[in-house]
Amino acid sequence: MKFEDFRTELEAKLQTIEKFELQEFLYQPYSFGNGRLGYRINGNCYRLTYDGRERQLRVDSSEPHEKYSGATWSELRTFDELSENISEVAQLLATGTNKP
Repeated sequence: MKFEDFRTELEAKLQTIEKFELQEFLYQPYSFGNGRLGYRINGNCYRLTYDGRERQLRVDSSEPHEKYSGATWSELRTFDELSENISEVAQLLATGTNKP
């Protein structure tokens, strides 16, 4: 699955669960398909970074009400692959569970 397709499916699932605002979108198709997404959901910022070479998606969160550009990031979870985990990633973003 391409990162752009992941974004489309993730946002479709998120829309059914929670209101969100896209903060950042970066896709590098000629660099192993790497990508980054940033969202603001319920006053928290979330950053999803996909390493296409290692095929891992890392989900980070900010402290509540921080601006995206100056956020202090904490890792929530790392997923293997994109297509197998879309529902789980959407649920993680919507609920903010797994926070340290």
